Amino acid sequence: MAPMTPYYFSHSKCGKVRIITAPFGYGPRVAAETMVKLLNLTIDDWQLNSVTTKKTTFKVTLNFGVSQPVNEPETSFKIWIDCLMWLRNNIPQEVADYDLFLAENFFKTNPFLLKQIPESKSKDITPLYSLNGYSSFSRLKNIQNQDGYILVSFGGIETPYTTDIHRFAIPRVVLESLIFASGKLDDKRKIICCLPLHIRKQLQQNPSFSKIHFLSPTHEEFLSILKTASIYVVQPGLYGPFEAFENNIPTVFMTPFSYTQVCQARVYDRENLAEYIPMWSLLNSEIGNMCGDIINEEEICFKNITNFIEKYINSNFPDTYFNWAQMVLRNEIVTSDLINKRKQYIVKCKSIKAYQLHKIQKIIL
Repeated sequence: MAPMTPYYFSHSKCGKVRIITAPFGYGPRVAAETMVKLLNLTIDDWQLNSVTTKKTTFKVTLNFGVSQPVNEPETSFKIWIDCLMWLRNNIPQEVADYDLFLAENFFKTNPFLLKQIPESKSKDITPLYSLNGYSSFSRLKNIQNQDGYILVSFGGIETPYTTDIHRFAIPRVVLESLIFASGKLDDKRKIICCLPLHIRKQLQQNPSFSKIHFLSPTHEEFLSILKTASIYVVQPGLYGPFEAFENNIPTVFMTPFSYTQVCQARVYDRENLAEYIPMWSLLNSEIGNMCGDIINEEEICFKNITNFIEKYINSNFPDTYFNWAQMVLRNEIVTSDLINKRKQYIVKCKSIKAYQLHKIQKIIL
């Protein structure tokens, strides 16, 4: 993985804990905020890391996915908390000397990784996605109707190798296909699209998308929107899909357009949690084998995705997407059995023996 600078940082209000998070999507910061609540701490606002830091020492560093921390302050006890331990086949060298490794239990931790970490330093924890966002969201009042609405989300797409072709090509064709299908089926539901502000501004300039309600909500606001959606269309991420699974929201995956999304689509397939994804079998074949060597695989995967998009999507509007969109709107992809299977999978993920957080609290105190 390429260096991620700047990344986000925050501190505990008690001044004893340094929190750093990877910058893509809302997932890492949500995980951090969830963990901090479990530790009975409150934290300052998030800021972007700069190269120079104050000469401050901390008792604990909580690192959420920052594989190459730059000029980090001195800390007595360092903890790596990661949602990708099921994927990685090695720990990033820059964090290999950490005192504790906590794997969010979305999927089973990679056995190759377990061989590299002493058992006493490696623990599974429940996934740290949040369900605390059920406050009202006033902007919903003008877009709700009796049949609900179609929610589309393009979340964590700002990774180190992301380019404009990844940011816009598949989101464009997904939105176009849903609009066309909605017109053909005379589907009166509104389409709400949530995405980062800078991408939203560019997509809003497309006259074809004038009927779409674009939003860049906070995570708390997003959960309010999610809870009352009739259909949720999202890339194969982790936090967003799992939040929807827990809420029994019919969730449909679009074609992945980043390295981790490709890897996650494969594991969703393996666990029988995905069902139909447009053009996935073709993309999956073009990507080829990967083994979790993120440092060497990620850049190549992004290049392969670029080649796939240029070959099959940018030059035309694939009928596959239009047919997929009609299936989405007719609720033909997500069955009640799949919704229940996903909910039961989450129950299993959360059934692991909880890591004793009082050990971390003892260090902080």
